[in-house]
Amino acid sequence: AVEVGRGDLVQTVVSTGRVITPARVEIGSVVLGTVRTVETKEGTVVKAGQVMARLKDEEQRAAVEQARGALAEAETRLTQFARLSAPSSEQALKQADANLEYADEEYKRVKRLFDKGYFSQAKLDEAERNLGVARAARENAQLQATSNSPKGSDYALAIARRDQARAALEVAQARLDNTVIKAPAPGMVLKRLMEPGDVVQQ
Repeated sequence: AVEVGRGDLVQTVVSTGRVITPARVEIGSVVLGTVRTVETKEGTVVKAGQVMARLKDEEQRAAVEQARGALAEAETRLTQFARLSAPSSEQALKQADANLEYADEEYKRVKRLFDKGYFSQAKLDEAERNLGVARAARENAQLQATSNSPKGSDYALAIARRDQARAALEVAQARLDNTVIKAPAPGMVLKRLMEPGDVVQQ
């Protein structure tokens, strides 16, 4: 006999199904390369940013070093403009001004003496030629000083080359960083589809 009593009714349901993950991410390489190491296996729980695999990176490291050298060269060139070329051009312009002033005074003196009959036509022609040379040299020095000034074309070109070298270094560094494959979010590795030595596509 069983004593009657009040209680909860328990019912068991047996069924089949599959567990669906909240999110599934396929991780791959953004560059073409050869796998150096795979640092996870199926079932490994990873954190966001954890390294999962590395590709061979000798070529990318060499590109970074080359870009660093180009940037150092561009920065040196820019410093050279600021410290050497611009001041040197200014000094050359001052010298050209002085030479032009001297040649102009010499021409006027020779012209006066020529008009009085003391000098020949050849002497006057020589003084005029020297004046023309001094004017041309002064114009050239002016152009060079303007070009080497902080607002000049050569200086602007040096700045542009430095900026290009800096951008090239950033690109090379990004390519190097892409040889390390990291987990974009925390989770569990479901399938491992690469092994060391495999060539991976983008």
